[in-house]
Amino acid sequence: MAVRLPADILLSSMICLLVLLNGDDGYHVFHLPSHVESARTSPGSFHWYNGLFVFGHSFADTGNFPKADLSEVTRQWYKPYGCSHGFLQDPTGRFSNGFVQSDFIGKILGRTKAPETYRDTKENNGDKFGLNFAVGGAGVFEVPRKAPTLAKQIDSFKKMLDNGDIGKWQLKESVTLVAISGKDYARVANMTSESEILSFIGNVTDQIAGGVERLQKLGVTKVLVNTLHPLACTPWQARPSNYTKCMGRGNMAALFHNDDLEKKQNATSSNNVYLLDLN
Repeated sequence: MAVRLPADILLSSMICLLVLLNGDDGYHVFHLPSHVESARTSPGSFHWYNGLFVFGHSFADTGNFPKADLSEVTRQWYKPYGCSHGFLQDPTGRFSNGFVQSDFIGKILGRTKAPETYRDTKENNGDKFGLNFAVGGAGVFEVPRKAPTLAKQIDSFKKMLDNGDIGKWQLKESVTLVAISGKDYARVANMTSESEILSFIGNVTDQIAGGVERLQKLGVTKVLVNTLHPLACTPWQARPSNYTKCMGRGNMAALFHNDDLEKKQNATSSNNVYLLDLN
């Protein structure tokens, strides 16, 4: 059964994450061990911790899209992005003035921030106890930006497993975040009927649930999956009202998405899948 977790759990500074599971014989506690620490505190020193593998889009991307001349798709590498991050306050490829969701999850697990990006591993051996495959603009279907879909990100993960760059034994003490939260729904604006929208929502949730199932078959043991936030209240939807009210049918679509995703995860996944409530 997939368990839904409230968003405020994610933003706490705790190291142990307590989750109640509604099992066959009552409630169980899932506990991320208290021994987790920062991955590296000084050259040559190493501490065991729970690894983190990240898939998704801009909620979790920490710099996978290469820096290039300023444009709509590279703006995360230019100020004001990153203006609250670090001593130099320089952009880091995050779609934020500071940390993003994967950083907060990493801190809960005892890291100082999210794991390094998949793009960086092409230049060095990296820290294979965690990698971030998320790319801003990604969804479950192809988008004009050409960001790798969730399936393609999982393909890259599988390739590293097959090549031995990541050992399957490393996944047993790791957590995986799937942060796919609505990029595909930009297409809903061009849909005219409710049945068309509902059918599309079903296609999106099928792809997310299928991706989670595939990750579990690859050896991932604990999966966090984002639900959909209230789309009609996002800045690009609320802008026409000067941000005073939510606009359009996005919130209804989010409700349908979240209910459908929960049903599909309950039907196909084990108890080690947790839905993160972003509402």
